[in-house]
Amino acid sequence: QGSSSAPLVGRGSKLKALDMTLNLLGDEGAKAVCKALREASPPLSCLSSLALGGNAIGVDGARALAQMLPSLTSLLELHLPGNYLGDMGVCALSKAATSLPHLRSLHLQENYNIGTEGARALGNLLSSSTSLKELQLAKNHVGVEGARQLALGLAANSTLVSLNLEWCKMRGEGVAHMASALGGHKSLLSLNLARNGMGDRGVKAMAEALEGNTVLRRLDLRVNSIGLVGCRLVGTLLRDKNTTLMQVFMGGNEMEEHVLEALEDLAATARTLPQRKRLVVPSAPPPGQPTLSTQPASMAAALLVPALQFDVPAAAASSGVGAAGGGLGLMSSRRSSARSSGSAVGGSGALRGDGRKGVVSGLGGGGLATTQQ
Repeated sequence: QGSSSAPLVGRGSKLKALDMTLNLLGDEGAKAVCKALREASPPLSCLSSLALGGNAIGVDGARALAQMLPSLTSLLELHLPGNYLGDMGVCALSKAATSLPHLRSLHLQENYNIGTEGARALGNLLSSSTSLKELQLAKNHVGVEGARQLALGLAANSTLVSLNLEWCKMRGEGVAHMASALGGHKSLLSLNLARNGMGDRGVKAMAEALEGNTVLRRLDLRVNSIGLVGCRLVGTLLRDKNTTLMQVFMGGNEMEEHVLEALEDLAATARTLPQRKRLVVPSAPPPGQPTLSTQPASMAAALLVPALQFDVPAAAASSGVGAAGGGLGLMSSRRSSARSSGSAVGGSGALRGDGRKGVVSGLGGGGLATTQQ
């Protein structure tokens, strides 16, 4: 493969993209490709995209790439997913990438063996780069300390638009480090933190950071062991403190699916920060009569906000969740004989529900929210 690459790239300087994904090059093949690129005549001054993913490239191949990269002065995208670059390989590549004035996209996902030192090198790259807009690092062993190193770089960066840290073993503490860099960040639009086991602790740090962030538009929190407390925090953030997040992904967490869907629906709804009003919770009616809130649905269905939880006398156990207008809330009443649950979403009163006995309904805008046994 190395011997055939030299004449291929030597036929002219107009080559703009080279994709050799899934060719099992290994280190020796990667070295041959790098040699051909470096010695091309005339030089490859127009090459803007290089893709060598899924080629079992290890540290030696990564070092060869690092030596060759400075010659690709027009490179915009470097794709190296599905290899075995390791910390030493990423350190070499990150240092070389600082000499690429136009590099805007770096894909290192699914290398699995990029850890703390690799994250430190990438943090240094983030802090010095004035062009990088996308960093894909999913499915690597970043961990807590690696997250701290990345956060230091992110805090000093003003160009990154998309950061993918899915399945990077950061846990709640690592996510808290990342959150510390988000409050005043001016360019990041998309952040993927799925499958990091952050729990409610990580959500708390993220929610607090995003109170002061008006730039982020997309946040992925799927499969993170987030429970009731974390869902409340996300609901409160979206309803009361942040109107710029447009997509929040919550699937696979430790709440009922309709609760998670209600949060996602709320994020997708155009929102304005509400005026603070004192809510009056009506007294409980006699057993057997409907529980009726006289507040508008946008207030009465303020899902997952502790102040809006209330109980009615023992008669049944029912719960409803929903987002109506700008509100998101949890209503519950308890009784030993039956259970039901449902959710209402939207300004015009969309209804979603399930259960053996009982009805939960919501009317959006200025309508009413009703729970019946």
